[in-house]
Amino acid sequence: MRRATSWRVGLGAVVLAMVSVAGAQPPLVEDFEGAVDLTERGWRVEADETQSVWTVVDGHLEVICPRNPYKGGRIVRDVPTIERGVLEFDCRLGVEGSSNYNHLSLGLRLFEHLMAFKKYSGHHLLVHVPAENIMYSATGAVPLNEWVHYRVEFDTTRGRVEYYLGDERDPLKIDTRLTMNIEGETGELEIFNYGLTKGTVTNWVDNISLRAIETGGEQTAGARDRTLLILGISSERLGVEAAVREAVADERLVVYNMQTRSSATRPTNMLTLDKVPGATTWESAHQIVLADVPAGPGECLPHRLRWGAGSTRGRCSRKCCRWRSAERGN
Repeated sequence: MRRATSWRVGLGAVVLAMVSVAGAQPPLVEDFEGAVDLTERGWRVEADETQSVWTVVDGHLEVICPRNPYKGGRIVRDVPTIERGVLEFDCRLGVEGSSNYNHLSLGLRLFEHLMAFKKYSGHHLLVHVPAENIMYSATGAVPLNEWVHYRVEFDTTRGRVEYYLGDERDPLKIDTRLTMNIEGETGELEIFNYGLTKGTVTNWVDNISLRAIETGGEQTAGARDRTLLILGISSERLGVEAAVREAVADERLVVYNMQTRSSATRPTNMLTLDKVPGATTWESAHQIVLADVPAGPGECLPHRLRWGAGSTRGRCSRKCCRWRSAERGN
């Protein structure tokens, strides 16, 4: 195992209450310490040496991935099905043979949701959308031959998934096209070799965990302890940020800044945030402060707030003001 690394505000601010979630005990924690036999650890190895070689070495999983397009072998284990949960893992890609790594090598599937690492025009974690038969980058560029921590938060009831890199609070990507097969009491977690490379590539994996996120029920007093402050374009003149910082401890304050996107001579307002809050951030909020942000009837922001508890995208019905998601890559 290794580790990757009560108060008032002036006119123009709105405070909203939110709900929170509590985490359940993880149904899977795999740190590759102890037994080196993958079968003893609960994995099924479905590969021969021409496809891929899977071994536990020095407390992590080592995967030797030869070129074998779409037939590179895999390891699989049964895990309890989860409607809403978090998958976390660490990867170090291209430990050896990085010059051979020119397309797709290591991939993962959870409940048939496909993710794969691609080194072509940069190194990215790709995600497959079956309904559209496309793959897109969920992370932007990630380093080669370094341990990187990944977190995937999913909610099958809403068809929503969020992708995080390292210990970042906010997701790099949010998507509402998620499909997962959670029929029955158990499903599969699979790690596989895509085999679309020039030659053999060695990759490492460690610290895999899968846990449920439970919603509803009684919330503890400390479960909703954050203040989300969303600052509009001209919010500085209101002095709201200073007032909030006087009343809220730094560790409980999360600040987002509204921005505009447009280059037209007479542009339609395209409003966005510098970062996109994830579901757990919205749900951990005791209050949300909106400073100089459109929030009246028919304005765009209420759509976004409803998105925080439900759908991913919101768009104002007014032609003069549209909301655009700040998801990276869009």
